[in-house]
Amino acid sequence: TSFKVPRACTVFVQLLCSINHRARFDYWGKGTHVTVTSVSTASPSAPVVVSECAPSSDGFLTLGCVASGFFPSSISFSWTDGSGGAVSDMVQYPAMEPQSNNFTAVSHVRIKPEKGKATTLTCQVNHLNKNQSASATVQGPTSPTVRLGEIGQSIACIIEDFHPDAVNVKWTKDNQEVQGKDWIAKGKSSGLNKAVSVLEASPDTKYTCEVTHAGDKFTSNLTTT
Repeated sequence: TSFKVPRACTVFVQLLCSINHRARFDYWGKGTHVTVTSVSTASPSAPVVVSECAPSSDGFLTLGCVASGFFPSSISFSWTDGSGGAVSDMVQYPAMEPQSNNFTAVSHVRIKPEKGKATTLTCQVNHLNKNQSASATVQGPTSPTVRLGEIGQSIACIIEDFHPDAVNVKWTKDNQEVQGKDWIAKGKSSGLNKAVSVLEASPDTKYTCEVTHAGDKFTSNLTTT
């Protein structure tokens, strides 16, 4: 059985594609940008950090930082990691103007989370020498713990503390494959996930739960009495 813990996630790549299609400019040398207007300046709303739902095939995850509602259009982004060090692999896109004198801008970074570790990234936005920031924590790949336990007339395979959230569960009963019932739990506040698969139990029987996660297999055995 394959299942994934559901989560509300933002597909940031679609946002970038939208911006790239809408923000088209012709460049005539470096030039000088001059804004002449009677409109009052406006600071951006608090920035928002969004991420892809899952890492790409090479293990990298894209995080984006969105600032909106500001004027004039000049704005800068910077990123730091949990230790305060600057993150150099970042891109800032030209600000676009979906409404008159109301700009939106986006920056993104790509990181490869370390296995078993959580990484916090902070996006800082500077507009007219005023700074605002927002942070997000991403969880690196983490292997599950798997254990079996008897619950009344049933046997449960408890799968805990894993990331990403896709797992495959295979049951055997005296070495014969059988079908269990999967219960899905939401991710914990730590960013790790939990799942349970349940099977009706018979006495004096050996059960094995085999869990496949990120290409690795984890098993637990229990013989009922």
